Amino acid sequence: MTHRLTGRFATSVAAADPMGLVDLARGDWSDDVLAALGLGRERLPSLVRTGASLGAVTREAASATGLPEGLPVFAGGGDGQIAALGAGLDGPGRAYLNLGTAVVLGVVSERYVTDLAFRTMAGAAPGTFVCESDLKGGALTLEWFLDRFAPGATATDLDRLAAGRPAGAAGLFFVPYLASVMNPYWDDTATATLVGLHAGHDRADVWRAILEGVALEERLAIEGIERATGGRVSALVALGGGAKSDLWCRIFAGATGRPVVRSRSVEATCLGAGILAAVGAGLHPDVPTAVRAMTATADRFDPEDAAVYDRLFHRYRRIYPALRG
Repeated sequence: MTHRLTGRFATSVAAADPMGLVDLARGDWSDDVLAALGLGRERLPSLVRTGASLGAVTREAASATGLPEGLPVFAGGGDGQIAALGAGLDGPGRAYLNLGTAVVLGVVSERYVTDLAFRTMAGAAPGTFVCESDLKGGALTLEWFLDRFAPGATATDLDRLAAGRPAGAAGLFFVPYLASVMNPYWDDTATATLVGLHAGHDRADVWRAILEGVALEERLAIEGIERATGGRVSALVALGGGAKSDLWCRIFAGATGRPVVRSRSVEATCLGAGILAAVGAGLHPDVPTAVRAMTATADRFDPEDAAVYDRLFHRYRRIYPALRG
C-alpha cells in the first residue's frame, strides 16, 4: 500500500512485528532470523518509527484513488497498538479493553519484556512497547450463543434478564475458549467449558456465565501482565461494540477489581491513526500532547461485588489447568 501510494517500500516496526522477523529490542530486522531463513534485507522494506513520514501521494496514485497529489503519508501500526493511542494511553498505568469479536487487552510498557502471559509488540508511541492479551472468543461467543440457543433474542434482551441475577450465575462457570486460547496457555486444541450446569439454570444464567467468564479471563491476563512488568493496571478503557453493554462493563469492573471507563470514540483504532497523522502534519508537537487533546472518556463503572468475584476467580483459574489433559 505504501509503495503504491508513495513509490517507497517502507513500513513501521509496529506494522512489521507480526511477521516474526523483527528484533523488537533493537527495532530492526533480526539478522539471525533472516540468516536462518535465507532472506536478505534487500527483500524487505525499510523500517521506520511509527508516525514517521513515508512520503507523499504520487500523481499516479492520486489519479487511481482520487486522493490529492502530494498528500503526506505517515507510518501507522497494528490495530492493537494504534487502538491504545485512540483509547488515550501513551504510557503505563491504564489498559485498553477492546470488546470486539476477539477481546483484546493491552498495556503500554516503556521497556521490552516478554512472558507467556501476553504477546509483546512495538508500541505506537516511539520508544514504547505493548503487552497484549488476545482472547479470540470474545463477542464471537455471545453471537454464537444468540444464534444457536436464543433465536429471536438480542444481546440487550439477555442483558436485561441477566442483570437481575446476582454475581456468580447461580454457580455456573464458563471458560471462554470457543476459538481456542492464546495467552497464557497457547493451546490451539483448547475448547470452551461450561461447569456446574443443573436443571435450575436457564439461558439468562448461561448468558451471565459467559459475560463473567470472559471478564475473569481478562483478570487472569491482567495479573499476568502485572507480574511480568512489575506495573499496576489502575483502570480499563473500554472500546468496541461490546463496550455498549452497561452490564458487561459492570461485570468487567467487578471481576477485575478495577474501574472501567468507556472511550468516547467507538472507533479508537481509527482515531489512533489520526493522532499519528496529526503529529506528522504538525498539528500537535508530539504524541502525548495529541493523545491528551484528541481523546476523551465517557461513562465510568466502579467495581461492585469484589469479594464475590475474588472467590469466583480463584475457582475459575483452576478449571482449565485441571481439565486440559
